[in-house]
Amino acid sequence: MTKRVVYASYGSNLYTDRFMAYVQGGSIGNASKVYEGCRDKTPPTSKLILGVEGYEMYFSRNSSVWGEAPYNDPGSEIFGGLALLSPSKGKAKQAIRSIDASKTLLESIIKDDVCLLAGYAITAEQFSDIVKQENKFDPGAPPIPDVLFNELSSDNPSISLSGRTGENAIRLSNGDVLEIDVRGAYSTLLYLGDVTVDGEIAPVITFSSPISYEASAAQAYVNTAIVNVPFAVQERAKELLIERVAEIIGPQESDSLSRLNPASADYVEMITNGIVEIGGGQGDWTKDNALSYVLSKPPFAQGQMPELGSQVGDYLQR
Repeated sequence: MTKRVVYASYGSNLYTDRFMAYVQGGSIGNASKVYEGCRDKTPPTSKLILGVEGYEMYFSRNSSVWGEAPYNDPGSEIFGGLALLSPSKGKAKQAIRSIDASKTLLESIIKDDVCLLAGYAITAEQFSDIVKQENKFDPGAPPIPDVLFNELSSDNPSISLSGRTGENAIRLSNGDVLEIDVRGAYSTLLYLGDVTVDGEIAPVITFSSPISYEASAAQAYVNTAIVNVPFAVQERAKELLIERVAEIIGPQESDSLSRLNPASADYVEMITNGIVEIGGGQGDWTKDNALSYVLSKPPFAQGQMPELGSQVGDYLQR
């Protein structure tokens, strides 16, 4: 039974105080939500700086926790996107590695398209409780069974927890059958590798959406294109677009909400605070470079929405 894991954060939980709201309960900064905390409120025994290649960190869906998306007028109630992580079809996966901020330039991490992670050494029970909170379970609801974490490996690097009932139930390696149906934004478990922490080898695991980056990018295209189609033929046009997208990226799970969506300024600021913190004032781990790292991620990146990156940057430098 896996007793200790390394939870790999790639979003706002890069910042220790933010992460500790999930462990000990409460809230932080401009986040609107108050968290229940874990059953075991012991702080992590270690925090590692990790890097992984072959994955896309991007912003998708939406969350009211961090406020409105940067391209909308105040009061629009159109909220910014969440940070998500997805294996990338166009990038070769590399073994997860530890990063020494005193010897590694943040600019090189951006240039090499490395995904930065904060690795918190916690118990499997605590990770279970964090998954529960991230997916907005009701207080008092049963936790995610931590027996699931033993099923993650290099041969089985992801487990979807959505709709796993009946014939689609999870069949554990010991022969048991587990039924579960998690409907939150972070309903897929990911295994990223193993690292040595506190003198022992532990699995590095995290959670993300079952919807891939490619499907989210395609959905953003579909949503945008449909706006310019006459209303009377929108549904048929949408069907044709989705069929064409499926021919390009292959059959994948998708939904209209899971589209690329830029993060709010407050959310970006929390992530940049986390990057500055793990850099510890070393070398070029400055707030400006931390912001450049975040704005190198879709949909801010690749010329997709350059004006939004500029707006967020102006806000944070106010």
